[in-house]
Amino acid sequence: WFTSNNNVTASSLTMTAASNNAAALGIGWVGGAAGSQLTFEGSASDVQPMAPAALTAGTTESTVGFETATVKSVGGHLVFNTPTPANPFIFNNGASQNPVSAFYVSNLSTANPVTNIQVQATITGTTQHDGANLIRIGIFKRATAGTGAYKLVGVLSSAPGANTVAYGDVAVGANAEKGAEQSLSYGASVDYIDLGTLAENDGQANGADQIDLVAVVWMDGFELNDDEAGNGATISLTFYAAPSGSKYSG
Repeated sequence: WFTSNNNVTASSLTMTAASNNAAALGIGWVGGAAGSQLTFEGSASDVQPMAPAALTAGTTESTVGFETATVKSVGGHLVFNTPTPANPFIFNNGASQNPVSAFYVSNLSTANPVTNIQVQATITGTTQHDGANLIRIGIFKRATAGTGAYKLVGVLSSAPGANTVAYGDVAVGANAEKGAEQSLSYGASVDYIDLGTLAENDGQANGADQIDLVAVVWMDGFELNDDEAGNGATISLTFYAAPSGSKYSG
């Protein structure tokens, strides 16, 4: 665990809002922005292996907490050493926002609502053993635009059927080998998330025509090995309108 390398280089990070004849979506660092793609500040290579100490529906962006740890061999088994606090990569533009990582998806139409907003993750590796399958993206949303805490609505990965999420407090001396006695818990990941419905644009920020989001990225450190260390990947998040319960395509 974490013994081969301490980072994966994500060669690019993009976030886009797709528009079609039935929807006019904008994305930006302020509510009501009409942009189609976000520009980020900071190095994508800051995506590092770690485990969230708590990760359940309703966990807030400010309290989730992340840890890293090394392992050692005791009696022929790997056990955890003392963990250290860690910080995930946060999509941000470096401005003095509160929180600094907030961005917004808005309905630009003044006549029509947009139903069933979804976000889809596409994570593509550059080599056969690139660690892309270990990248996790936590999506946090405010229940009411403009107010309240950002709470977890889901964790995105490239192949949710195979890629679970390792989380929990790393216990010193606990079994670090994946199995029944391993100290970390596991949760489901998905490759798209339903975010709700946007009302028609009324020209006012912080209204029902806006979704307030925070996205954080980390590498699930539990299964990092020499083959998957130090390679590149591309991460893309796309927001769109689609039938409820179905992944957008086309």
